[in-house]
Amino acid sequence: MNEAVLISEQLPLLQQWQQKERILEQFHQLAHASLLSDPKEKDTLLAQFYQLIYNGRFNSLNGGTFVINSKHCHIPTTTNLYLAEILIAADQVFFRGDFLLTARSILQSILAELSTNKIITNKQSNSMSINELDCHFTHDQISKTLDDNECALLFSLIKLSKPQPDYLIAYRRSLKDAASNIEMPIKQAQILEYSLLNKLREAKNIPANVENSILSKDAHNAFGDILKQDFAMNCNLIIAASSLSIAEPSGSVTAQLKNVFFTLSDFCQTKIRDRVFIVNLIYAGLILLQLDFDLKIIALISSLIEKIPKDHAPIMSDKQMREESIISDVISELSKQSIFSAEAAQVEFYRPQQTVIQTQVIVLTKDAVDYQSRQMNLTAKFHSRRLIYAH
Repeated sequence: MNEAVLISEQLPLLQQWQQKERILEQFHQLAHASLLSDPKEKDTLLAQFYQLIYNGRFNSLNGGTFVINSKHCHIPTTTNLYLAEILIAADQVFFRGDFLLTARSILQSILAELSTNKIITNKQSNSMSINELDCHFTHDQISKTLDDNECALLFSLIKLSKPQPDYLIAYRRSLKDAASNIEMPIKQAQILEYSLLNKLREAKNIPANVENSILSKDAHNAFGDILKQDFAMNCNLIIAASSLSIAEPSGSVTAQLKNVFFTLSDFCQTKIRDRVFIVNLIYAGLILLQLDFDLKIIALISSLIEKIPKDHAPIMSDKQMREESIISDVISELSKQSIFSAEAAQVEFYRPQQTVIQTQVIVLTKDAVDYQSRQMNLTAKFHSRRLIYAH
């Protein structure tokens, strides 16, 4: 995998999605490979992902990758959502906390916008000067904020050999490697990293924990209509952040994502007639349903299915075909258990003749004696097309 493929702003979003799907399929194959298979491919991919998250382009204070062109930069939100999704999967394949930590940081920075808005908007992608990045500090700011030991660790993390006029707090080494580089005990490094990050966040007024941001009473949309690019981006947010909540259950994140889904559903009922966007939202809703088997979500998905135009587009993107295929499999399975109606199961969705990885739809009963053990067994290995519903 070439790290530039996902972080280049010049690559169309559909191609970024295709690359994400190829990586997830590769992860699936690795997770289900024989114990006797050659570990070289897995080791190579692990090294590439370490290179990706320690490339000096991830904001270590507030999450997310940024793209620099000349003296300007921007934060590509959709790209960051795709990155978060594959990093969560990488954690399930490689069992390295660095990947989940980076994904969590990315998503928390994006979810923070939901404390003042019902949905996220594309303003995060606006161009800015490097000095406007919240991870940018001058040498004087660093020296006044951190003590000598904290400075030594920070400079090792960002691979700085000598003082510079200014810095971007974007790691180029793991904490373990940075501590080893300056011969610092790892436990001391862990304490100092926690301290220095909090001090730097406080200096830039960055909340220490944005995961628990709750939608305020004054939350609003500053526009009557939702732009189509924002609509798709919020569907991507539901999908990526649901993956995080499956790995690390969080009631506050689930509540935020449900609010986003309800907002998009209300808009979709009156303003959207395009099959691509309706399918995208249904797919996001089915992913969200894994977090909370909410009857309101089920009712809204059913309503959206009724709204789908009967005529197929002459040409479908790979993304739409995959989403329609999974929707068809999920609705078909859940209708057998009367969760969705027989009419919903009869709606025509695209179904490929064959797929490399078959969709798995699992329905668990929380009251069952073996519920916990079954859930643990099912999630022990990464599966790129498994959806687990518990009610």
